[in-house]
Amino acid sequence: MTKPVAPTVPPPALRSQPDTFSDRAEVNVSFWPTLTAYMSEVVDYNEEQANALLTGNLPNLSGRAGSVLQVNGSEDGVSLFDATPAGYNLLGAADLDAQLAHLGLDVSIDVDDWHTINRTGIVSGHNKPNAPIANRRFHGWSSYVSETNQFLVIKERDSGEEFWAAKVGSSWGAWQQFGGGRESFVLELREPSGTAGANFAAANTWQTVNLNTEVSDTAGLVTPSGPEFTVNANCFLRFGVVLGTDRAFARARLADAVTGDAVGLGNTVINYAQQSLPNNSLGRAYVSAGQTLRLEAISTSTAGAQRIGVGRTYGTETPHEVFAFVEGERI
Repeated sequence: MTKPVAPTVPPPALRSQPDTFSDRAEVNVSFWPTLTAYMSEVVDYNEEQANALLTGNLPNLSGRAGSVLQVNGSEDGVSLFDATPAGYNLLGAADLDAQLAHLGLDVSIDVDDWHTINRTGIVSGHNKPNAPIANRRFHGWSSYVSETNQFLVIKERDSGEEFWAAKVGSSWGAWQQFGGGRESFVLELREPSGTAGANFAAANTWQTVNLNTEVSDTAGLVTPSGPEFTVNANCFLRFGVVLGTDRAFARARLADAVTGDAVGLGNTVINYAQQSLPNNSLGRAYVSAGQTLRLEAISTSTAGAQRIGVGRTYGTETPHEVFAFVEGERI
């Protein structure tokens, strides 16, 4: 039965309007059968709706916030179930994703702990945990070994790093990273480009190279402080110093700021043929999170032409460029 449509009520008969009183009074009297018929239809309609609700046997809604209403298996009533994975299965196992989508539910797994991912890399055949990473954008692929043992594989797609992460098992434990790890930082010589750099204070003595405290480090891998810097994650470092020459032997090294021990020693290329060409010393080192380091250089000469971090234009004594750097990459 469709919902009854209310009839149009005629205007009232008013004694203050004697010209229309008689006609309107007659119309109002003749409207009563129409009104009573409408009221009868309303009663029938309400009775029909009430019977339908009673037949459906609606459950008590109190305390069931967030539950879903469904037609029961006999199709003669309705029931409520909680919107949980166990409840989802009541919709049918033929195509669970399609059923969830039909209900407007999220088919994908809601991952809210990117910032607590346990990042691991492969170093010397062993997994080494590193610091957590910030929220990032990911591509995700999932596959199911069984209903209770599932795994989710993620490929990070930011330009700063590229790696795979996975969760395995019904408990969805900690994320594990596989491969990747291209986050890096760069520290350069403190003196601005084109200046002469500093002379060696003494021959055959390791001298600290003052690196810039302004660092290119979007991943937060390093904390510079004066001439020293602290790495905040296990890193592979490359370092080097180019030195203005006086045909002297010169070398760079990376030293532990606490113990003074060498962490990495650079090789040395010396130019004996042309005084105006620079020497250079480059090296590599693996360092652990929390280590505080400094870049040092040594020379057999203190001559004015022997300056830290200076490359020279060929054939002239004019300073050309300043070179000294430490680059780090998270492992």
